[in-house]
Amino acid sequence: DILSSGTFSQLPRALRAPVPEEAASRRQASRALRWLRGELRRKRQHWRLPEGVQVAALRGSVRCLVPGEYVLALTAEDGAGAPWRLVRLRLLAGSPSPRSPDHGAATVREWRRLWREAASALETRPAQPLLRLHPPLHAACAQLALARLHAEAVSLARGAAWAGRLHATQKLSPTGAVLALTLEYAFAASHPFGGGGGAGGGAAGPAGGMLGRSSLVLRP
Repeated sequence: DILSSGTFSQLPRALRAPVPEEAASRRQASRALRWLRGELRRKRQHWRLPEGVQVAALRGSVRCLVPGEYVLALTAEDGAGAPWRLVRLRLLAGSPSPRSPDHGAATVREWRRLWREAASALETRPAQPLLRLHPPLHAACAQLALARLHAEAVSLARGAAWAGRLHATQKLSPTGAVLALTLEYAFAASHPFGGGGGAGGGAAGPAGGMLGRSSLVLRP
């Protein structure tokens, strides 16, 4: 049969026509969701939260949000020793608006790296997951924010209003990480900001203008 027709008629009919699994009822799904919420609440009852982290319960997961930096969602399987699992990570830093995150190549590369590191860290079953995950996420978001500020300053310096009067420089580590961003600017005394100097200090410039310098430094 196999050589002539490509079939084998002696196989049991059940193998050719598997019975589909019965879908869970709405009541069963609701019961399972209530159980999962209770398990997640129990597993996180002894969490210590890093400064600025907001935690909220979602449908089957726990959302952890740092406004302006990142939002992630964690869930876990049954059992006291089961590790937490990362189901969502969204980077908010370095974006023009929290509602429209930047998905540029640099941000996507950083997101992939952070996802891998966070998922790997959770596999070690840390007693305080957020204390383990937050420091590298916070540091990466600060890097993205400085990179965004630098890009915006460079773009502004190319415009007619600030051409030749605004300079943005970055201090980089040997690995290319941003350590500091410095803005140097000059404007005429008639400018709306002309009477007060810069945020980081100002001084009188040529022809009655003002010079200013501001620096943003990442602290380890």
